[in-house]
Amino acid sequence: MSKLLLSIIVTLSLLTTISIQATKPNPENRQELQAIKMEKAKLQTQERLLRLKQTLNLQKQQLPAWSAYEKYMQASTNKQMFKAVDLRKQYYKTGIPPTSIDLAKANIDRLDKKLGLAKERLVIFSALYQELNDEQRATIDKMSLRKVKKAAKEVRKKRNKKDRKR
Repeated sequence: MSKLLLSIIVTLSLLTTISIQATKPNPENRQELQAIKMEKAKLQTQERLLRLKQTLNLQKQQLPAWSAYEKYMQASTNKQMFKAVDLRKQYYKTGIPPTSIDLAKANIDRLDKKLGLAKERLVIFSALYQELNDEQRATIDKMSLRKVKKAAKEVRKKRNKKDRKR
């Protein structure tokens, strides 16, 4: 009886140790996951750009503006992926968790960067938009409106889920 009890205790302690080690954050795993997310984001951006280019059926004289927009969108995908990386790196180096103030500052920095990217994107997109004919502008306006409606629907879903939990 005691051997059985001892083997159960050893097994449980082993399982607990393994599960704790599995849930402990590992910087190497995070870097691999970050690299995978970046590749996925790049592919999604390329897919969206290709779909948009095919939908707009661009003319030869519109291609320079399109190329500038396409290059910017591909480059900005990389910039957006590094939102909280610096704060995480600091945490792993020091082992000291960030304070509420650190998190608030990091969030403000992230939002400032995002706003800067949005302003840059507006300038680049405006140059492309000016090159489009009326039919192409109507197409892109419809696509944008669908995107806004879809985002609003997602926000409503999240809000409804929160209300149900209360």
